Amino acid sequence: MNIPSIIKKSTTSILGSFACTSISLALSNGMPLVVMYHGVKCGTKQKGSENYRWKHIPDSVFEEQIIWLKKHFEVVSLEEVENSISDKRDIKKPLCAITFDDGFRNNYTNAFPILKKYSVPATIFLTTGFIERNIHLWTDVLEYALNTSLHNEIIISIDGKEKSFHISNTTEKIHSDSILRNYMKKISNDSREELLKEILTATSVSKDTMYEEFSDYAPLSWEEVIEMKNENITFGAHTVTHPILSSLPKDIQEDEIISSIKRICDKVGDCKYFAYPNGQLHDINNDTREILKENNIKYAWSTIPERIKKTNADDLLFLPRVTLDASQFNNRFYALTSNALQYTKNIL
Repeated sequence: MNIPSIIKKSTTSILGSFACTSISLALSNGMPLVVMYHGVKCGTKQKGSENYRWKHIPDSVFEEQIIWLKKHFEVVSLEEVENSISDKRDIKKPLCAITFDDGFRNNYTNAFPILKKYSVPATIFLTTGFIERNIHLWTDVLEYALNTSLHNEIIISIDGKEKSFHISNTTEKIHSDSILRNYMKKISNDSREELLKEILTATSVSKDTMYEEFSDYAPLSWEEVIEMKNENITFGAHTVTHPILSSLPKDIQEDEIISSIKRICDKVGDCKYFAYPNGQLHDINNDTREILKENNIKYAWSTIPERIKKTNADDLLFLPRVTLDASQFNNRFYALTSNALQYTKNIL
């Protein structure tokens, strides 16, 4: 572990201490919190580099987090949080809403029973092409290909130059995945698809067996969506194929956004919510905002890790959410949810 990592870990540990957490919770009392998960896995066992980023947190950790959130917040629907932003009313006890992105099946098998146990509502933003098994999420395909390949090394063409990636052990697989993932987020969707095909060929891996080998990669079914819809779970759109929207021309953005909204409306009756894939400011543009407004989406959610402030009412189409991927029930979780990390960033 390098010096910056040690400093970061130590700082997070201090900010997540009982004293800092208590102060931050008090200071943030009127600021709603919206948290974002991807998946909840059964147990903690992993195979190689599968789930190395802890995109799917253990079910026991998720349950502890829900208990803690219920103790310190009024856990409400996303609609109640949205209404509180527009109303600009004073909030005596901070509100918290739970969201999930993409639509993994373990939202139903592992998260849903815990949400029901504690009577906690949640919103799941669905990538509709993923739900209908027309697409595989590219980040998961990349992770799966590198993790399950029997090769020690692969050669991939990057910007017209051949580059070697070592994947003989878990450490090398994680390192290669991180480099390729960061690069692939910056290129066009067509280029990403071509590169992913090249990676699958080079690793001699087929994505067709991905869901069977690693069930946490699998999507929800519409039947499961409808069952949850009748049990306090709401659904929003997350595009059809999970592209970086700002990289697309307006007509393709329209298809990604409108088609996903329409499909969810057809299946569950309505769709009032939208979350951006990747969710950073550079991932959307004016076209994105115009399309959402034209399709009656009043609120849209990013992955900017902040609590909601009064100033967020000025831009309802780019609201913040705190990502809890990789969070254990420890000081990092406390620092994230109490707002201690954000207060420190603002001071520094």
